[in-house]
Amino acid sequence: MRRPKRAERGVIAVELGMSLPVLLLLLLGGLHLARAIHARHRLNDAVGVATRLAAVAGSSDQGAIAAIVAQRMAQGQTTPLCTGAPAIAVNRVVSQIGAGQVTRLQVTATCALPPPFGHNILGVIGPSSVTATASMPLQ
Repeated sequence: MRRPKRAERGVIAVELGMSLPVLLLLLLGGLHLARAIHARHRLNDAVGVATRLAAVAGSSDQGAIAAIVAQRMAQGQTTPLCTGAPAIAVNRVVSQIGAGQVTRLQVTATCALPPPFGHNILGVIGPSSVTATASMPLQ
């Protein structure tokens, strides 16, 4: 193995110093994206379950639906996925299908995500909130 020339000493340290910020940005961005995808998946599941339970009961009580979503989001979590409670919007939508009408319950929830890892160094990377919508016909 050949010994590096005196002029080539320290080149690896300089290259590492130049590439490390990019690698760090990719790593932290990937972690935040994974957290956002996980939060959206959990929110989508919680909104779907809450919408189905409310539609089967024939209720459009926003407080009860919000409680079901919050309970489902907290289930099995050691740290909260959202900062605060998800914002819930409940609507009864009437659709014309053929000669008849169908009333359905539409629930939309928005969850504000906690700041990403390293946000004080790198700033905000990726999404700051996720939204999920579910719709079920009322019986």
